[in-house]
Amino acid sequence: DSAVHVDLITDMRADGTRMEVDGETIQRDGVFRWEDGFEG
Repeated sequence: DSAVHVDLITDMRADGTRMEVDGETIQRDGVFRWEDGFEG
């Protein structure tokens, strides 16, 4: 176990940002795919 803990924080609401898991986009421009307004 590591004695050091680091949090990485970024704003994912900006245009063009996305988060992928296993090659599938799950969040785009701050909206998760299961929320209203997500366009896949």
